[in-house]
Amino acid sequence: MRLVVVGACAVIAALMGMWGPHLIARLPTPHLPDNYEGPTLQVVASMPRLGVRMAVWASVLAVIAAWRLGPQVALVWLVPLVAWGVWLAHIDLHARLLPRSLVSPAYLGVGALMVGVTLASGDPSALVRAAGGWAVYGGVLGAMWLINPASMGYGDVRVAGVLGLVLGYQGWPEVALGIFLGPLIMTLWLLAKAISTRDLSYLRARVPYGPALLGGAWLGLVFGADIARWYLGVGG
Repeated sequence: MRLVVVGACAVIAALMGMWGPHLIARLPTPHLPDNYEGPTLQVVASMPRLGVRMAVWASVLAVIAAWRLGPQVALVWLVPLVAWGVWLAHIDLHARLLPRSLVSPAYLGVGALMVGVTLASGDPSALVRAAGGWAVYGGVLGAMWLINPASMGYGDVRVAGVLGLVLGYQGWPEVALGIFLGPLIMTLWLLAKAISTRDLSYLRARVPYGPALLGGAWLGLVFGADIARWYLGVGG
């Protein structure tokens, strides 16, 4: 039964990933700064084999998460969230945008899922953790944005709020690892780029932050509890 559900998650995630370019092409054009030189959402949506790449990424990430966290968690959270994250990561990677029209509805969708699961389980403590995760993760990135607006866009702060809700709902170890890994992934990527090109200017370059945030959150969601148990076990 587990294999059947995991297989279903893979297929659904792949279909949602394949649908990504059609969705992106229909998103309203966001407000862009005067010096914006990147491609429009419609240009991103028309990139060759974009749907195939999104389908592969979404399917692989959903399968790993479903196998580790269980099919129930996967069906409720991970299939739609993985596809959403893959859409956003590709948009930010190519256009350096995290469209509000794709981020803001996620708050409503995630909130509805949380309330539904909480009513079914009768345990409201997860909602309290979710609110805490939103405040912590959104607050951390919000503070970073206020201190240095040039370091990231406010779209990253919006995305962090959604990720904080999801990570908090799962548990505090997931929140801690997700917050830690986002900047770490970005730093390691810039460092690898600087070393491979022998150009230290990459360490100061402004690059899309969304993929690192989303990747860190996925790792925190999937491995956060296990890493916390391992760490506490070693420490004890």
